[in-house]
Amino acid sequence: MHLLELEKLVKFDKADFLQLIKDNYANNGIVNTIKLVKKSGICINPYGTGRPRDNKLYKEILEFLKEQDSCSNELMDFEREVSHLNALYKRFNEKYILEIEKCLSTDLHVCSYLIALETFLTEFNEKISVDLMLGRINGLNNNSSDIYENIVQSTGLVLKYFFYKKYDFNGISKRIARDNILCAGKHLNSSGVRNYLDTIMELWSYFDTEVEVVDNNQMNIKAVGEQARGKHISHMRFMDIRNAKMSRLSYEEYIFEQQYTISKALPPDKYISKHEKAACEFIQEYFSIEDLNIEFSEMKLSELVRAYSLVAVECNKFLKHRRKIINDFKDISLNDVCMARSKQKWINKLVEVGIRKNKAEKILDFMTFDINSNDLFDCPFIKIGNDYVVVPSASFITDSSRAILLNLNSKEINISIKGTEFEKNIRRSVGRANVKCTYLEMKDYECDAVFALSDDLFFIEMKHLNHPTSYREYMRNLDDLNDACNQLDRIVDFYLYKENFQKIKNKLGLERINRVYKMIVTNTSQGQTLKINDTFITDDTHFVGYFERRPPQIVEIISGIIITRPLFNEYYEGQVNTEQFINLIKKSPLIDHDRRRLDYCTTDITEEIGVKFEDFYIKINTIVTPEFLSPAEQKEFDSLYK
Repeated sequence: MHLLELEKLVKFDKADFLQLIKDNYANNGIVNTIKLVKKSGICINPYGTGRPRDNKLYKEILEFLKEQDSCSNELMDFEREVSHLNALYKRFNEKYILEIEKCLSTDLHVCSYLIALETFLTEFNEKISVDLMLGRINGLNNNSSDIYENIVQSTGLVLKYFFYKKYDFNGISKRIARDNILCAGKHLNSSGVRNYLDTIMELWSYFDTEVEVVDNNQMNIKAVGEQARGKHISHMRFMDIRNAKMSRLSYEEYIFEQQYTISKALPPDKYISKHEKAACEFIQEYFSIEDLNIEFSEMKLSELVRAYSLVAVECNKFLKHRRKIINDFKDISLNDVCMARSKQKWINKLVEVGIRKNKAEKILDFMTFDINSNDLFDCPFIKIGNDYVVVPSASFITDSSRAILLNLNSKEINISIKGTEFEKNIRRSVGRANVKCTYLEMKDYECDAVFALSDDLFFIEMKHLNHPTSYREYMRNLDDLNDACNQLDRIVDFYLYKENFQKIKNKLGLERINRVYKMIVTNTSQGQTLKINDTFITDDTHFVGYFERRPPQIVEIISGIIITRPLFNEYYEGQVNTEQFINLIKKSPLIDHDRRRLDYCTTDITEEIGVKFEDFYIKINTIVTPEFLSPAEQKEFDSLYK
């Protein structure tokens, strides 16, 4: 069952959910039923009560399963794991959150934390600069930017906790003592631990894990299986594309000494920063469009990009002129270290850079953090009293494309246009290979693309989805693909009726059909080789690259000269044909290549809350700096790329 449907059933119709569990047990047994219960999200309470999120429903299910299979080892393991995972959250709450609350009054909590966050990020960014100058980085994976992003993203969890506790969001000019800020700064450490806990909860809920309960105070948890690994590969490939674009633009700026100035002309007519230019390219590719005047909820894409770019530009100006924060300050206020302006002043700023006056307030509200927001990348504005505050060191570099896409999704704003544009782009790529491609338009039986290679017929269903960054989003992505396979099965069965089949042959000019293939093409980078029943699943990188004869490339810059080297060229030579195409999809060499860029990393937070967590991490990143490679790192790099 699809993740969203399952969660909706739990929320609105518990009786039907309980019946679903009983039916599932009767048809599929205990192991499959436990997976369904875990996936429903009722088992773990992230607010640290020590009991399942829906304790009453959980007990009813447990009672039913024990009546059916009281001696099941799987059921006993499941019950023990639920108990210990909830104990981890309770331990975290008692050790970190309750201790911070004891030393900090509710009226100071929010501003104290934001000051602590800004001072910490300032020091962190300064350290990154020094490390780069001195070459104190890992040549294969300079992960300082990943650490920075994790810190900013984890702030979303902290702020949502403040909303949950109904803390006061007031007092931007109030002087706050250093001790209070140091106390609030403990959230920075705790949010890192909380991030690991939430990752563990999602991994355990949706995918295979190895769980060892050592004793009442210790658990060892390890991510296993291709699905867990696939989540990391999928996100890594998404980041590869983003990082490659940013690197190209930075190199072009270095070569051509491109200058950017503030302008009322919106992109793509004028850019106010290299990051804005990169964001527009990325959004145009993501939506498969050229027109940035397309509106979502009455907001133009060009205006949204400009608004996020303005925030980054203003942050850089603020940081350049802000007085240095001394380490031994006695007291300090939020508006000493962060940008704080009234709503009207921010609206005026937005209008000054080309945003329509009657849409500026709506865009400001769109970018303001609330309980449904993800983090400060998506929503950089925090409403404090009558002012809107921006944490400058969290927003001075903004990936507007990521922020816009995730923010539209979290606010459930319909972005359906991307589906039709994506379909057109895929069909065009087939046509560029001189292969006739058609669209079957019939109510309830639309097929996005049909084409033939020699006498082999291909039915294509296209799915434009959000790029998964978490285990939960990857699970949702897999469910969407499963649903797409079911839909394509129904459509193909219809068109394989004799009279419908003949119409397709006539339309494509075919005398005979040898084999029929079914395929799902998605925009989200695939992290694992997938074939559901007899339907192949691939992404647009593989699909479009094949028909346009563009293999993946390695790009090297040597003495200012750009050198490109194709990978897996054997799949892209000669004329397109079924055997070569299907071999590419089956073997997915790029996925296999990226699998070798990952390794396991163990995070030991036994002392903090009693858990060791072994998860995948990126061993070889998008961008490698050869001059910083140690002999061992050079050997690792050569084994993959030479």
